Amino acid sequence: MKWSLLFKEKMKAAIILVALMLAIIISNFFEKRLASRNDFTVSSIFEDRLQPSTDLYEMRTLNDQRLFILEEFLHANSATDRNRLNEKMELNHSQFDQLLARYQTTFLVAQERELLQQLQKNLRQFDNAFAQLSKAQSGTLALQNAKNNIYQTNTHLGKLNKLQSQIGKQLLAQYKKDTYYSSFLNTFQILLSVCIGFIILKMVSNSSLLNKFDKKINLN
Repeated sequence: MKWSLLFKEKMKAAIILVALMLAIIISNFFEKRLASRNDFTVSSIFEDRLQPSTDLYEMRTLNDQRLFILEEFLHANSATDRNRLNEKMELNHSQFDQLLARYQTTFLVAQERELLQQLQKNLRQFDNAFAQLSKAQSGTLALQNAKNNIYQTNTHLGKLNKLQSQIGKQLLAQYKKDTYYSSFLNTFQILLSVCIGFIILKMVSNSSLLNKFDKKINLN
């Protein structure tokens, strides 16, 4: 009877032990997922937020330079001056496009994609206005349209830059949250390991009692 009771206790301990081990495996799986997401978050903060903020600032600087080029263009008196300014604008355009292309390769949220479409529309309108200005077609109107597009482009660049900060803060908050959960899971696993150790000790102790009980039976 006593042997049967000890056997049942041993089986119960074994079942609990298996359950605890499964809990450790599952918690370890979630901890790894959190760690992987943290790696992505840290990478995204730099590659998708900090670097684009720098690029957007440079794009805004290049966009401001276009105003000066337009003013020079307005007062250009010779074909040579106009050609020089056209080359200057082409260089500006090339540098701007490189930064914009790099920004487009980053992870973009829906609001960014929407602002980016508006930005690209403004850029196309500016190109058309500048092309008209270069050909001296309705110069005053083309100049005003070009300036308006520059102002609108700056507005969209400013909104995109502000968005980087907002999303960066959200990513940082998510990182802190995931770090907390990861720490909790790690502590949970340690506690489970302690419980497993305690159960193993108890099983060993019960096994010793069972051996002593068997010896008494054999002696009798």
